[in-house]
Amino acid sequence: MNLYSYFFDITPVIKDIDYKFKKKGAVIEVYRRYISMYLYRLHGIYKNTKINPPAVSIIENEIDLGEVFRVQNKVRLFAKNRKHLSLLLTEMGRQKVFKQNCDLTEIQEVPANISAYEIIKRVRIPSVINGDEVAFALAQEIKNNPDNNYLNFMVSSSFNSNKKFIRYYYTKIPVSRDNFTGKLDGYGFSRKKNTVCVPSF
Repeated sequence: MNLYSYFFDITPVIKDIDYKFKKKGAVIEVYRRYISMYLYRLHGIYKNTKINPPAVSIIENEIDLGEVFRVQNKVRLFAKNRKHLSLLLTEMGRQKVFKQNCDLTEIQEVPANISAYEIIKRVRIPSVINGDEVAFALAQEIKNNPDNNYLNFMVSSSFNSNKKFIRYYYTKIPVSRDNFTGKLDGYGFSRKKNTVCVPSF
């Protein structure tokens, strides 16, 4: 039996992407923008309600637009019980972004035959100040690691004030058993010392 027994998916609805975004960077970034927006808005729901963040997985797939691109194209949210996700879907239904800019699946049970799991964990970039060469080298290593990816989150809690973004790096660590649990961060990712294991499928 899986620790997280239920899930639903959020998939971007992006119109005319094959006409508007011809360059590889633009295609990848527009998907990243949508996925980042969903998680940022979900973070706001968690802060303003008593709903705890479910465990999050960001699914990457290849899309063919005449050229093949690998993009972040789905958010999968896991919970231990159906009610947790049902309450979250109710709150999401009150927000325009989730009504118009994505497809939401129904709540489903995690398949019983899952044998692959992963830890999805934030990777913090060290602050690079005063010419610290060690910190700079580590920051570059994190940014250039193909196993890492990132999202863009707004610094401010309001979409109408501070428009600056921060890069939120994360990594996926494959594990063979569903035996890691701990407190999630405010977005649903594993913390440094509290790893959470989710089904991988």
